[in-house]
Amino acid sequence: MKFLAKRCTALALALCLLVLPAPAYAREEPAFHPSLTASEGKDGDVVDLILTYDGSLGEVGAFLAWVEYDAARFEYLRVRESATLQSGVTTTVAFSGRVGTAYTAYPHEDALSQPEESLTYRFRLREGADPGEAEFFVSVYQIVDLQPQYLGHDTDQSLSYQVLEPPSSDASLLDLVPETGELVPSFDPGRLDYHLTVPYEVKQLTFLAEPAAGASCRVNRKNLGAGGSETEFRFTVTAEDGKTKREYRVQVYREEEPEPTPSPSPTPKPTATPKPTKTPKPTATPKPTATPKPEATPKPTRTPKPTATPKPAAAGTASTPKPQRSTAPAASAPAASPTVEPSSGSGASPPESTSSSPGAAALPVGEPSPSPSPSPGGGLTILNGERSLLPFTLAMVFLILAVLFSGPLAKWLAEKWRSPKPPEQKDKDDSQ
Repeated sequence: MKFLAKRCTALALALCLLVLPAPAYAREEPAFHPSLTASEGKDGDVVDLILTYDGSLGEVGAFLAWVEYDAARFEYLRVRESATLQSGVTTTVAFSGRVGTAYTAYPHEDALSQPEESLTYRFRLREGADPGEAEFFVSVYQIVDLQPQYLGHDTDQSLSYQVLEPPSSDASLLDLVPETGELVPSFDPGRLDYHLTVPYEVKQLTFLAEPAAGASCRVNRKNLGAGGSETEFRFTVTAEDGKTKREYRVQVYREEEPEPTPSPSPTPKPTATPKPTKTPKPTATPKPTATPKPEATPKPTRTPKPTATPKPAAAGTASTPKPQRSTAPAASAPAASPTVEPSSGSGASPPESTSSSPGAAALPVGEPSPSPSPSPGGGLTILNGERSLLPFTLAMVFLILAVLFSGPLAKWLAEKWRSPKPPEQKDKDDSQ
């Protein structure tokens, strides 16, 4: 019963603090400081007003707090007390546009003395609230200690809050552009159904969608069906308010697979063209050798005159006969040679007779001088691969001249070198 009586006394004191007007004192630094968790918001947003004690007054046995707000824009939800205030006695009352809390420490050892967030009031912004600036006005007064004595340092402060425009309910698309092809009909934000045709090669399709301000858009798929079939794309647009929605639909037709075109046989790769070999430099044309001059035909050497045949010496006689010279011209008629007939009564052998062969002169007893032989081939000389007629012509001329002059020349030589007459018969007999 005693405890219940104390609790009732504390409650009565708190009610008195709420009802009785607060006395006016000189302006002092406040000990309680209010603050908001947000400075702006829109429909449905929640904001907390926190009242914090800074501990500058020491132990506080009781105080009274009031919060005034715009009831047309905000809705009061609840108040949360700190652990220290919960150990005492707190009472909160709420009216339209006003909420207040009275605190009394009981027992005394649980008085508010340390800095802490004492009270937290929660408000919610009403739907359709007029945009603009709204205010919260906070008052903390009747602050006393445990005696109780009045401590002063009351709080009178206003907090500003900006109410934003209400969220939009526009759930429309401003533009819708397919990656391939064109919509039929052309896009119109007020039209919800469209058609689109794409080639068979297209297997996936994406769109560029632009929703209204604050709205969001999502699509149900991106893959297409088999060739010759239709696939429905649905675009769901959610307005800024999170409630209004609109759905756009696009029927996409994928063309049938075309008949395969026979692939041409691969073109053979051309063989590499061989690099041209370097053209050898032409060898220098040899200079033609000088044509040798035809050798002069050597003149025939004169046939040496034959030595005279000595006369046979008589028996017992050592006389030396005089040499007789007999000559015969070359290529002339044969000259008469003297013959010695042996005597019938003599036993001596007749002397050797000397005769000259026809058409040739007798050669002296020594080595015969070699006569130049004409070059084979008729005296023709080859000049640069061609036959020269000059040597042949010269040879013919010499031959003709030799034939023409052989007769007179032979006669002249025969007369000049005529052999002496043989000795008379009687001389032969005598000698025998």
